[in-house]
Amino acid sequence: TTPASAQVTISAALIGIALGQLAIGSISDRLGRRLPVLVGTVVFVILCLTCAAAPTLPVLIALRFLQGFAGATPFVRWGNLAALALCVLAIGIARTRAFRPLWMASKKAIP
Repeated sequence: TTPASAQVTISAALIGIALGQLAIGSISDRLGRRLPVLVGTVVFVILCLTCAAAPTLPVLIALRFLQGFAGATPFVRWGNLAALALCVLAIGIARTRAFRPLWMASKKAIP
């Protein structure tokens, strides 16, 4: 294998992650968050083992794409939770005594 072929497998995985987030996000909106994350994690583990036994480079590239697609499932859920946690943290900081005048001004400015 060459460094270029290794880069192609990494690129395939990253493209799979990007497209997987788009597809799995809408699927998880319909089915809930838990089932897609569980199925995606199981499929990801199976694809990890399959990638280790890939016979040729084109097969490895295809498997790495699918692995990235399946590996995107936790990003959909944990990304939402991280954004929520940051919002809660920002509101908590804004409500502290040092930022209370700014917090009250923003509440008056934004109806």
